Amino acid sequence: MLAIFTIILEFLGIIAKNPIVTKIALIGVFYTAINTMISFFLSKVTLGYGLVSSSLNVACYLGFIAGLNVFLSFIISGFIVKQILAFIRS
Repeated sequence: MLAIFTIILEFLGIIAKNPIVTKIALIGVFYTAINTMISFFLSKVTLGYGLVSSSLNVACYLGFIAGLNVFLSFIISGFIVKQILAFIRS
């Protein structure tokens, strides 16, 4: 049990020393979290207003909503990671 804990801490030390690996790991975590949250709220909106608004149906059909989801997830997760790395450096 102690050996497994030590191995995990050593891997975290390697990750913390390499800025590229740190950025990739953090972006993956935050992108997944933000994408899940946006998809959840988007599903709530499309279920409630999907039949009422024809423009929302067209936007979903053409993929605009999915593209907006990906775009916002990348922008927000990139900003969060940038702020975390700046805080760690200072």
